[in-house]
Amino acid sequence: LVLKVGTSSLMVSDGSGQRVRLANVAQLVELIGELRRLGYQVVLVSSGAVGMGCIKLGMQKPTDLRTKQAVAAAGQSQLMRMYEDLFRTVGLNCAQLLLNQSDFMEKGHWSNVKQTLLACLGLGVVPVINENDSTNTAEMRFGDNDNLAALTAVQLDADGLFLFTD
Repeated sequence: LVLKVGTSSLMVSDGSGQRVRLANVAQLVELIGELRRLGYQVVLVSSGAVGMGCIKLGMQKPTDLRTKQAVAAAGQSQLMRMYEDLFRTVGLNCAQLLLNQSDFMEKGHWSNVKQTLLACLGLGVVPVINENDSTNTAEMRFGDNDNLAALTAVQLDADGLFLFTD
């Protein structure tokens, strides 16, 4: 199964800035834990690097590309730390894969990505995929993680694709 969660499901912006919707993230992790206990292999496609970077750095969402890339780089590690900590509470490990369009367009790249995903699943590890916002250029962007999740589901011949977004 491929599950995709969007930034708006992970975070909320209010008068005091952005904050994590911890209850939503915890429910998602518990759902994945339950699916794993039922025997499903789950790949998570998660947005949120820029939002987590804004929280980490105490700033509003940037508009220029270079600052957005830097904020994504800062936020991606924070996002994965949150997932690491929460997955451990349900007895699971996770792994990070940062992808871009060329990983799907070049047969050798995709073969490597697919083998890594399958190896993670074989080890009982939940792969967490995100677009590599810190290095992607406008020409190489998916546009959003819905497209990334759909491509991943098709290429893995997944039994299902579920989009948790608004």
